Amino acid sequence: MTKQPKPPVAPVKPVTNDYFGTKVTDNYRYMENFNDQQVQQWVKAQADDFFGNDPRIAKNDPRVAGILLGINTWTKFYSIYEYDSQTNQLTQIQLQPQGKYDALDDLVAQEIEVRSHDGTMIPLSIVHKKDIKLDGSNPC
Repeated sequence: MTKQPKPPVAPVKPVTNDYFGTKVTDNYRYMENFNDQQVQQWVKAQADDFFGNDPRIAKNDPRVAGILLGINTWTKFYSIYEYDSQTNQLTQIQLQPQGKYDALDDLVAQEIEVRSHDGTMIPLSIVHKKDIKLDGSNPC
């Protein structure tokens, strides 16, 4: 097993400020300067380490056929599916039991776009009961 490299450590660079006669030293205050090239390099290295080693982030492995997908919608709880590219099948994996309110069969979700005051189209999600009349007589 390959040993994972350690994440980058922020160098200590004391910065001392005087607050009404009280001197306060902060070893990492310099990190607030995002224009500093060394700070940018450190932040990038931290991000590379996080996204490269976090088990919650999917990794591609060409030796394994298929992928796992996590899907949730306005009317259905988060579910994990396995997609097999060889058979073109999508199968729900039962890692957690479905709860009482996890499949809201009496609700409908619609994704529409509405025009804003400046003409820009804005996405809008509308979730409502299946049997409701969408005639303006049912306010929120």
